[in-house]
Amino acid sequence: MHTSPSCQEITRRRATGMTRAQVAVATEAARLHERLRSWSCGSPVDRVVVRSLEQAHEEWLRISCVMAAEKLTTYHPDHDPALRQQEAQQSEQALHEDRALASAFGACW
Repeated sequence: MHTSPSCQEITRRRATGMTRAQVAVATEAARLHERLRSWSCGSPVDRVVVRSLEQAHEEWLRISCVMAAEKLTTYHPDHDPALRQQEAQQSEQALHEDRALASAFGACW
C-alpha cells in the first residue's frame, strides 16, 4: 500500500542540506503562503489546502528551532532528536503489534 507523504515529510525533504539562513528564508516564505492563502479560504477544498500550508509552516518553524537548539549548520533528519524519538516509538509500537499478532495466532515469539 502506498501512502502520500505528509506535509511535514515533504518539508523535511526540502530542508535536508539547507543552512540556517536558507531555512529562515523558507520559513518566511511558508508564513507568507499560509497568510495569503488563508484570505481566500472558504470551500472545504480551500480549508484542506490552508491546513497543509499551516502544517508546512509549523514544520519549518520546528526545523528552525531544532537547528538553533542543536547548533546545526545544515539540517538533516538524522540529526533531528524529535524524529529519532518518533522513529524509536514507532519501532517499539510495531514490535508490540507483531508480538500481539504472533500471540493471537499461537506462534512462538
